[in-house]
Amino acid sequence: MMNSNLEQIQERQRVRARIVSLATVVCLTAAMFTVTAFAANTDTAQGLQPICKMFQTSIALLALVGIGSNAAKALVGTEKEVKECRNNIVRILFIAGVACLALLLWRRVIEQLCG
Repeated sequence: MMNSNLEQIQERQRVRARIVSLATVVCLTAAMFTVTAFAANTDTAQGLQPICKMFQTSIALLALVGIGSNAAKALVGTEKEVKECRNNIVRILFIAGVACLALLLWRRVIEQLCG
């Protein structure tokens, strides 16, 4: 019993560490592209348009891959696995939607600030 709880806690800590690492990479990548847009001496709003499109494309592709892999697992899985896959698909759709809305908001804020 205690061993199982300890393993669950350790797994949650590993998941949190992965999420933090991924968020750090995304933030550093966005900063790198923003600095590149400034260094290219372009209008900031126009310089960020390709970056936003790239992120939206990446989000869409990752969502499609995640949904496809979960759908494939659900086709051959047990009832418990099907429920888990369905929950995963809902999470993927929610995260992709929030990410796309965040990109849209980011783009609008930059356009308002930079004219």
